[in-house]
Amino acid sequence: MGGAMRSKRRWLLVLAGRLDQAGLDELRGRLELRRMGRLTDREDAHLGTREIPGGLVLDLWRDEDKQDDWSINLDVDSGVDVPDEVLAQWRVRAEAAATAVGLTVVEFRSFPAPAREDHQTT
Repeated sequence: MGGAMRSKRRWLLVLAGRLDQAGLDELRGRLELRRMGRLTDREDAHLGTREIPGGLVLDLWRDEDKQDDWSINLDVDSGVDVPDEVLAQWRVRAEAAATAVGLTVVEFRSFPAPAREDHQTT
């Protein structure tokens, strides 16, 4: 059978702030993330994920060294074209969910879509 598709990072939202279990659960709920890891285990960094129809994956991470540093990233499966408006809608939703639970947006990083490898001859 076929192998797993590779994905490309499209944006990263860097956040700061302290979350307790209730705040983490609320953040997961607002973004409809599947629970991963445990807040009480320092080594658990990946704390939520969601596969979005259309080849997108949203992930929640906690910095293993700095317990008050968080990030949410959106990846897109290779070969999938996602309109910029869709990427922007997910950014707005992620920022709103994070600030609603008391996190502060520290930085936003955007990554360009990978160049198409289609070679056409005329």
